[in-house]
Amino acid sequence: MNDDNLYEVLPRMAKRYNEYISNIQQPYNNLIIVELSDINEKALSNALDALVSRHESLRTLFYYKEGRGVLQRICTKDRFSQNLILTDISKEENKKKTIESIIETSRNHLFDFKREPCFRCELIKYDRNKDVLIFIIDHMVSDNISKNIVEKELFTLYDAYNNKEFVNPFTPLKKQLKDYINYFYEENKGDKLIYHQSFFKNLFKDTPPKLKIKSNNIYDEQVLLSPLEQHYYNFIIHEKMTNNIRDVILELKVTFYNFILTAYFIFLNEISIDNQSDFIVDSPISTRLNEDFSKIIGWLTGGLVTRLKVNKDDTFNKLLQKCRFSYIECLEHTFFVDKESTYKADLKWNELPSYLNVTNDFNTDAGRLKDLKNYHFVSNKFFDNLSFSTTIYKNGILVTCSYSDDLINKSEVSNICEKFISILDKALNSPDLQIKYWEI
Repeated sequence: MNDDNLYEVLPRMAKRYNEYISNIQQPYNNLIIVELSDINEKALSNALDALVSRHESLRTLFYYKEGRGVLQRICTKDRFSQNLILTDISKEENKKKTIESIIETSRNHLFDFKREPCFRCELIKYDRNKDVLIFIIDHMVSDNISKNIVEKELFTLYDAYNNKEFVNPFTPLKKQLKDYINYFYEENKGDKLIYHQSFFKNLFKDTPPKLKIKSNNIYDEQVLLSPLEQHYYNFIIHEKMTNNIRDVILELKVTFYNFILTAYFIFLNEISIDNQSDFIVDSPISTRLNEDFSKIIGWLTGGLVTRLKVNKDDTFNKLLQKCRFSYIECLEHTFFVDKESTYKADLKWNELPSYLNVTNDFNTDAGRLKDLKNYHFVSNKFFDNLSFSTTIYKNGILVTCSYSDDLINKSEVSNICEKFISILDKALNSPDLQIKYWEI
């Protein structure tokens, strides 16, 4: 193997690779599922090949090299000849069940990083002129923005190839994932590294205790820190409240993230044992710092780590401004945040109590929520003791509460999440009333 073809990886990518070769072999796949009609299979295949040619991350393998650790090897554009998998189930009786089975298999596909690229694309023909496209990509080279890039560019290329007078709509990328990684390491050495480390050592000074839920009578200090099952509970912030939040943040000139994060801190205080007041919350944030990085398919996500003390003598609006100052202070350090990095091995990341993910804002809201019911589901992947992920739609906000069963009893989670709704209601209707007088 020519060392000239080997490039560094991010610490979090190395961790993902090490999980793969160890006993923690779990898939972390992002899925794109699209129903198509009258599809030109040749044009789609050509479009996918062009996408792979355009993005080095889609034709990259990963290796371990003694003395250098995990490295990436970027393959030539012709290394993988058949990128589109064609599957015909049109003659099967229960097509819906078959499609669901294929999707589930795709969702749980474990990529062999040494031998295959970190994505698979399958076109399923299930009826005359009707198909389902399934594109899966491992978290190793993908974040949520990458999913949007894949879908947008793939179908832009498809439209171009489907046109008899083909014209490539894209100019070559100026930067690739390896260039982003080089920039990452340049930003995290010397005086810059010392500056970032100093900030986080101060932020993590006297780290607050792990979150304990006061209503949970099954909490046991001796339980496993990483249970086998992660529980999820989806609940809805309905349209009227969503519109009220939209109006309030415009009036106050704050972001949706600022508003939700402040409410989330109050929520943690409300559900914790002894009304714990000091919390650190980690939120993913894009580190696509310029136009060139914004076009890359890759795991280009940092962390926005906010610490706040909830003082119930404050009003919501006062706490909102304190929260705003706290997370703005951390913004310039988000590129540094890489939990798996050896840079911060002495910091207590494992003691972060919670996680908040705001996947979009009111400027990029999705279509309309179709299912307005709350529901439970379970996964065997463990991520956080407690996290909220929000996705904004035109008629409401979907919130997914992810929690470990050693922290929250399944029978109590709906009541706990109702407290968050109640806090939002108070924030909207009593923003200038001291929080200690709220009735939640």
